[in-house]
Parts: sequence; structure tokens; C-alpha cells
Amino acid sequence: MRHATFNPRAPTRLVVESPGTPLVGTLLAIDPGNDQGWAVYSAGVLCACGLGDVPVDYSRPRALVVEIPDRVNAGVPLASIITLALSAGRQLERYGSRVPEEMVFTPFPCQWKGNADKETTEALVWSSLASGEKDILRAALKAIRARSRHHNVVDAVRLGWVWTRKVQAMLVPGRIQTAASK
Repeated sequence: MRHATFNPRAPTRLVVESPGTPLVGTLLAIDPGNDQGWAVYSAGVLCACGLGDVPVDYSRPRALVVEIPDRVNAGVPLASIITLALSAGRQLERYGSRVPEEMVFTPFPCQWKGNADKETTEALVWSSLASGEKDILRAALKAIRARSRHHNVVDAVRLGWVWTRKVQAMLVPGRIQTAASK
């Protein structure tokens, strides 16, 4: 699937193909499910986002955030919650072993969006992104035909935005202490 990427050397230039090399100091955020959304941040800036599988260029992040379901909400079928939990587990298995344990985060929805509905979350995303980041999100959403799937990418962008700010100091090279480096 095509996705949008941000060229950090040209902050207003949008690149719609993957750059070919992994970004250093990246945070990968995943909103799991049948139509999983993902977002990649580097130095607190949205670099890429999309729907479906994470491109191989972004498969070795320095930090990983995967939302996990916390309970069955009224009106949400149990099968949907189970699907989300299984998808989250697959993503944690796929990417978690590539990231230091202390840089893997599994927040519940209430920890990053509270009780906000899709419209509120989308408004927060658009108001929090810089111009170049908005271009990346617009291009990613344009590549998705079904508007009903847009919220998956928007949620991943917001999840990454919130958690990037929580762990940004930990992403500075040389500041992460792993068991192997102690």
C-alpha cells in the first residue's frame, strides 16, 4: 500500500514513496485491528503514516506504542474486542523484540484519548500537526478509498503524537539504558 512520508531535509516537501533507509530515533505507533493504522515519528515530527502493514523501512523503531483494548464497551461486540487484542498481540510480537523493553508502550484508549469520539480525536489531530505533517496525513488519507477507514490512521497519528511527547527525552541517542549496555 502506498503511504505518505516526510522528507526532513525539505520540511514542506512531501514524498509519497518510502525513503529506503530506516529513520534513526523513530517512534512507531499502531492502532491495531483488521484495518490497522500506523504512524512514524522522528524527533517528535510525523514522518509517515498509513493503513495496513508497516513498510519495512520503518520496521526497526527505537520506541513502539501499540494500543490495547481495556474492556468491552457498551455496543461493541466481544468479537471486535478479541480481534483488536489479537491484532495488538501480533504487532507487539512483530516489532517488540526489536525495541528495548522499556521503550515498548501498550496504552489503553483512555490513556491517550480519554472518552473522545472520532470527530473530536480528528479535530485534535489536525489542530496539533504542523503544516508539513498535515500534508503527510492528507496524502495518506487520500490513498484510502473508504472514508470509514480514515479513523484508523488518524488514531495512530494521535497515539504517536501523544506518546512521542511522553518519551521524547528517552529517544535522544545515548540516553536509553538497555540490559545489554549496562
